[in-house]
Amino acid sequence: MHTQYNLPWVIIGDFNEILYLHEKKGGNPRSQRSMQAFRDALADCGLEDLGCLGDTFTWRQGRIRERLDRSVANEAWAQMHPGATLKNLEFMRSYHRPILLDMEAQLAPNYDNRDPKRFEAKWFHEQKFREVVQRALNDAAVRVPGVGVLGKLGFLHGEMHAWDDAVLKTPKKRIRQAQRDLDNALSGPMNDENEAIAKQKAALIELLLEQQEVHWLQ
Repeated sequence: MHTQYNLPWVIIGDFNEILYLHEKKGGNPRSQRSMQAFRDALADCGLEDLGCLGDTFTWRQGRIRERLDRSVANEAWAQMHPGATLKNLEFMRSYHRPILLDMEAQLAPNYDNRDPKRFEAKWFHEQKFREVVQRALNDAAVRVPGVGVLGKLGFLHGEMHAWDDAVLKTPKKRIRQAQRDLDNALSGPMNDENEAIAKQKAALIELLLEQQEVHWLQ
């Protein structure tokens, strides 16, 4: 492709190789020959690494961490986008971090306050859902007596959203917190305790992503 076209060029993704030894932690060192081959390939194509923000290591398995995911560009592309920044995001389900090439800030309208409060199907995925419902119905019998079924359901509806705001908060906040906890465990000492925390937080992230999917389907 490099020999056929003379255009601005950027590549982003999993290169399955590192450039230097400091881009790997744990396991056997990468051979100098394979790293040099990668460096030569980039040089032959006039491509340079764009660097990154965030944790350097983008891939992990067991106690090995490497920077396999990156973005490279030629000079023509870099001059067109001098403010481009690659961000290494938090681990989710994959062994690889998502990486985001941020070209420019995009302001999106906030629709959070425009939608009426509805029953959320995602609540079914919470372990304490049945307990919260039972407690709310018991409280309704005491605090709003004689209002009938519809009145009690209205009270229940308000209590569920109060629980959602106070305990569950928004899925994005919970995901971000779980991702921070996962990152801390993965960046800390490689021991059994941190491995157990990482496994627990990864499972929580998967559950929260499931809830988010249910919310958007609804």
